[in-house]
Amino acid sequence: GKSTIIDALTDHLDKLGIEVSYHHWRPVISDNKQAGSPASDPHAKPRRGVLVSTARLFILIGVWWVSYVRDLSPLRKRGKFIIFDRFYADLLVDSRRYRYGGSRLLASCLFRLMPKPSLVILLDAEAEVLYHRKPEVELHKLKQIVADYRKYIASIPHGVLINSNQNVDKVISYVVRKVESVLP
Repeated sequence: GKSTIIDALTDHLDKLGIEVSYHHWRPVISDNKQAGSPASDPHAKPRRGVLVSTARLFILIGVWWVSYVRDLSPLRKRGKFIIFDRFYADLLVDSRRYRYGGSRLLASCLFRLMPKPSLVILLDAEAEVLYHRKPEVELHKLKQIVADYRKYIASIPHGVLINSNQNVDKVISYVVRKVESVLP
């Protein structure tokens, strides 16, 4: 899974003398992997209303920009490699996970103004495989989410799709090569 790959990548970068700053979903400046709160059942709660969703969207954008200017950009300038295991584009693909009930078009337009990552890696698998790990999301919904993530990755110039149904060492090796290709 993501954690195994991120741990291996972090170890590899550490051996190269490159410090890593790890985050989940939105910037929380901390090198503590627990910063953020991964969801165990992301689709359990109902979507928020349009007004609340829109307000939270603007707050998210504000948090990203303030963090980018104040924290992330200086970290990058000091040579730190920044990893997010999820980021704002996830809201476009799986709005249900984030309980977003606002306009997808508005979110898409606003996200065009966001700072862009150097690389976005999707650890891809068939929905049935993912369903065995996350049965709380209905299979038909999971199939749509997988299709939407693939479409998103194909639409961005810095997107990489990696088949995660292969040997973990192969996946790690491929991720490491892709990351090394964007290092300064």
